[in-house]
Amino acid sequence: MKINNNMSAVIANGQLKKAENRVAAAVERLSSGLRINHAGDDPAGMAISQKMKSQIRGLGRASDNSADGVSVIETAEGALTEVHAILNRMRELAVQSASDTNEAVDRESIQKEIDSLTVEVDRIAKDTEFNGVNLLDGSLDYRGYTDVSGVNVLTFAESVPTDKEYIIKVTTQPQQAKASGGVMQGITSEAQEGALMLNGEIITFKKGDTADDVLGKIRTLANRVGISVSGGATGYEYVTDAYGSAARVDFRCENPDLATALGLDALIGNPTYGIDTAISFEKGFEDTASYSATGTRVEITDRNGFSIEMEVDPAVEKEKLVTLDIMDIGGMNLQIGANENEVMVLKIPATTCHALDIENLNFLSREGSGEAITTLDEAIGRVSSTRASLGAYQNRLEHTISSLDIAEENMTSAMSRIEDVDMAEEMSEYTAASVIQQAGISVLGQANDVPQMVLQLLN
Repeated sequence: MKINNNMSAVIANGQLKKAENRVAAAVERLSSGLRINHAGDDPAGMAISQKMKSQIRGLGRASDNSADGVSVIETAEGALTEVHAILNRMRELAVQSASDTNEAVDRESIQKEIDSLTVEVDRIAKDTEFNGVNLLDGSLDYRGYTDVSGVNVLTFAESVPTDKEYIIKVTTQPQQAKASGGVMQGITSEAQEGALMLNGEIITFKKGDTADDVLGKIRTLANRVGISVSGGATGYEYVTDAYGSAARVDFRCENPDLATALGLDALIGNPTYGIDTAISFEKGFEDTASYSATGTRVEITDRNGFSIEMEVDPAVEKEKLVTLDIMDIGGMNLQIGANENEVMVLKIPATTCHALDIENLNFLSREGSGEAITTLDEAIGRVSSTRASLGAYQNRLEHTISSLDIAEENMTSAMSRIEDVDMAEEMSEYTAASVIQQAGISVLGQANDVPQMVLQLLN
């Protein structure tokens, strides 16, 4: 028997330490609910679970981002609902004003309401925001720029390739309709009495009308059809407010004496018309490309949804080469995934009066009211298209949210299998380790008593 080194106690103590470590590990797992509390518990499992954890949190945040995107769309779509209602009201007024059962004073009242409604459309476009981001003023639309002042890109389709150089030439500048007349005189006899028609609108002159009265009546008539009158002692010029081939100055008068008194002899029956913008394709366009022009606006179209709409200022130099720089920036990028470049671009065209081409509607004449019906139909179509796009975005985001939530759930389940402890199994381990620990304590006590037996030998 040996007393300097009690190997039985050493062995029992070593096993007891192991049992204590097993009990401590089991207690930690049971109290935390995790199988991996330290990297040493399972190095590979720890690395995998941490990667999964970052993905799960990313998926949750992406789902929230998508929900925010839905809120953006609902905000924009709610505002566009009101724009639609305003446009429908304006179209209703256009139909009303196009009927000759309305007198000039009635059309003036209608024009006041139209002017107020256009101000409201612009206000909605300006003030509709989400978290400080304007939604309807065009700031969330893709951008296009030119190298010529006065040529502005209004919109272009998403299918336009942005890595190509597009060059056009302005071959014809947009022009107003213009006509020059002579000096106006007063109506001094019944032979000079009669009616004057300008672009379908009529005004009557009577004996006794002074030169100032005549000028006032002609200005009133011209104002109804969107024509400005300027001049003086040497004659007057009549210029349309609008540009393009649809703009005209067309005087009609059945009384030659009245025409002479008004200084319009040379203009009666000789209408003048404006000119639409004309362009040519110089570079970057397919052979199938074509364009249509209405006044200052030009729309270029090609196959596969290719389209660009732009506006040409009348002051742009003729035969000027214009380079179009199309950029795929400007939309709202929604991060709808947990990883880089998993984004959806939300694109909302401008819905200002300028963008909808309704800023200069003239309801003061029957013809202007009739033209406004077509213009408003096109504006309603644009807003409908925008709302349809927003609806498509929203449906996509709702599916995205559902997909992200399912992915998050499945990945959480997978991480749980790696990281979470099986409580029943761990409880069994704890029980076994605890029993061994208690047995170890008992055995160690007995091992420590062995040296005491030496005393009996000494006795």
